[in-house]
Amino acid sequence: MRLQGLESLWKKAPVMQLNRLEFLASSGTLVVNMMIAHTNSSIAVASMISPLESESGAKIGMSAIETITGKRIGYRDQQPFPMASTVKLLVVMATLQRVDRGLDSLDTVVPFSSSDLVQRFSAIATDHPNGGALSLRTICALTISESDNTGVDLLFKRIGGPPPVDAYIRELGIAGIRVDRTERQLPEHANAGERRDSATPFAMASVIHRIVVGSSLCNKSKHTLLGWMMQTKTGRDRIRAVIPSSWRLAHKTGTYSNVVNDIGAAFPPSGHPIALAVFVEDVDVSKGSLLCAGAARIGLQALRQARSY
Repeated sequence: MRLQGLESLWKKAPVMQLNRLEFLASSGTLVVNMMIAHTNSSIAVASMISPLESESGAKIGMSAIETITGKRIGYRDQQPFPMASTVKLLVVMATLQRVDRGLDSLDTVVPFSSSDLVQRFSAIATDHPNGGALSLRTICALTISESDNTGVDLLFKRIGGPPPVDAYIRELGIAGIRVDRTERQLPEHANAGERRDSATPFAMASVIHRIVVGSSLCNKSKHTLLGWMMQTKTGRDRIRAVIPSSWRLAHKTGTYSNVVNDIGAAFPPSGHPIALAVFVEDVDVSKGSLLCAGAARIGLQALRQARSY
């Protein structure tokens, strides 16, 4: 099915009361099913995501990996995108590695002062305006589930800044990720061509893959991390919006004023979990979430077509 087929489907969209972008983003299941019947999944995925970019002016990257078989599909999955707050997952993982090695404990109480607070998007800063103390476990949990900006900088400070996080990712053997700055140093708007604090969708999907089935962390730390990711409160209109209600999702979002990201593991009731990373750049957040959900829907459906869940 070519783009002409999409156009013919689009003509029916007013009956559904969808605008053109909403239609393209939400039609993944039907159209991917039809396209895969006539071509391979990579072509089908590209032919579905490309119209989303053309219609919105955004740049979209997506990588989906079936965790047990290693089967994968992607779109712009080797191109770098701004990580935004998805980097917080990497910082928490590096912290948990220190716990695994006996260098730290999640029960340790970490003191902080008012000068440590990052005021934007931080329950810690709101609840402790004059400073305070929290367990390392609580800081990690808030950094993941609420994307707490003070939390991630407290972790950066504790483990020695961005270089140990970068080194941990290299130790995992994953290329395509750069961790350069703390939260306090990051912008609110991604600059074109900036390669600092970037990741390719495939690299981030590979991180998720390693969490689910690899040896990135000990089993106890892995299950603790996945539990925090399943409690994520942000991004309910992204990957969460397009997975079946019977599936579980462990994920971490990232957002700038012109960037919308979501990375995570989708667990079907039976069958193999899917590691998924979706990055959307050069778009406002309201449209970006729709595009993120649409690209996620396309990637998940392409893999599901290859195997019955």
